[in-house]
Amino acid sequence: MRPRALSLVLCLFLAAPLASADPVADKSLSQADEIAELKRQLSTVVEEVEKLRAQVAAPEEVHELKSENGFGPAASKIYSITKGVSIGGYVEGHYGFRDLGDEKADNEVNLDREVLYLGYKFNDWIAWNSEIEFENATTEQNGAVTVEFSTLDFFWRPELNARVGVLLLPMGILNEVHEPPFYYSTFKPQVETAIITASEYLAASASN
Repeated sequence: MRPRALSLVLCLFLAAPLASADPVADKSLSQADEIAELKRQLSTVVEEVEKLRAQVAAPEEVHELKSENGFGPAASKIYSITKGVSIGGYVEGHYGFRDLGDEKADNEVNLDREVLYLGYKFNDWIAWNSEIEFENATTEQNGAVTVEFSTLDFFWRPELNARVGVLLLPMGILNEVHEPPFYYSTFKPQVETAIITASEYLAASASN
């Protein structure tokens, strides 16, 4: 009986120092667990932010704009995002020097057009795209505000898509892709500004 009692007392004695160190160990362990939990939560937040960034189409890298679906590069911005709002546009103006020799003439400064592209990507197969154009810096006399196009695209399959709305006629080189870098002159060609414009007007009048 005595040897057993001594062994029991010895075991309790050896276990005592471990029990006395438990509060410190528990505190260190709780701090480690807390740090691990904070890291896990931070990782979750980062993942959610990345998902949200993708949903609102705010990429950190700037994608190179290129012409898509029959529109110019700036008008094609909507097609390069995953989902959400797209805003783009350009401004075009000119300065005409007309003082030639003894002939008195007024120089001309004009803001030819200010173009605003608005679009919304509903999902990976439905997108709305539009262009609003302000011409000649005024709505009086020769100035105008025009909805150049407003389309709703349905990308069902690569070989089967649909587009409805106010469309640009696919006539001429510049009728659809009419952004300034695509024509190498001060003004648009007369074919694009007069003949095709007149044909669009006649087509619209006939439909009405």
